[in-house]
Amino acid sequence: MIAAVVLVSLTYILPFVATYYAGIPAESFGGDGAWAAIGGAFGGKILGFEWLRFMIVLGGMMSAFGMFNALVMSYSRLPLAMAREGMLPKIFAKTSKRTDVPWVSILCCASLWALCLGPAL
Repeated sequence: MIAAVVLVSLTYILPFVATYYAGIPAESFGGDGAWAAIGGAFGGKILGFEWLRFMIVLGGMMSAFGMFNALVMSYSRLPLAMAREGMLPKIFAKTSKRTDVPWVSILCCASLWALCLGPAL
């Protein structure tokens, strides 16, 4: 556990240390894509392709997808657990016979998430 905390901490600290020693001003971190742009400048081009910029964007996309997947899985199971404990109506504990997926919980959560988007839909 300690090694994981150290590793995660280093992945946050090392980019800041590198940009500090490279002399990049803090004002350059003002907008979206600043880390990718700075990574492109650090990594340079190989065959006309900014490889480090691409890898930073790819890593961000993979991280966002992983977080989205984890949140969907956990938030759709929370009403199921609450229904089993008696904190929500038993209908939320209803699962599919074939896959054991809490389909009522997923439908309700998806509907409420869609309503939170409001005019964006």
